[in-house]
Amino acid sequence: MLLRLSGFHITQLLKGFFGTAVSILLLLVLSVHPVSAKTHVVKMGTDRGILAFEPSTLTIEIGDTVKWINNRAFPHNVVFDRRAPDAVRHHSQKRLLASPSIEITEIFDDVPPGKYTYHCLPHRGGGMSATLIVRE
Repeated sequence: MLLRLSGFHITQLLKGFFGTAVSILLLLVLSVHPVSAKTHVVKMGTDRGILAFEPSTLTIEIGDTVKWINNRAFPHNVVFDRRAPDAVRHHSQKRLLASPSIEITEIFDDVPPGKYTYHCLPHRGGGMSATLIVRE
């Protein structure tokens, strides 16, 4: 024999209660996840053909992606300075990109916060260097 309360079965009330509780719990769990990571674009060689990274300083959060795009005055590459920690230096790409629009993409999810300098090996003497600032 089923008990009735205002025309509803108690089992229906319990299902509704637990369904709502589970929904609230999922909402709370999902709401504490960090904001999704961003992708930042850096041009290698300016639109005017100047030997520079554009922007010359980029600030990212841990977990963000940086996409370097071969723009003008190539070949280019991305090499972090020797003073940078190994976790940062392993993101260096020493291979020269000799065609337009070729990309280097790196996800910085394993690096400590800090300020890191990188350069293009063939154009370092011409001042082609930039700074990557990684924040928590």
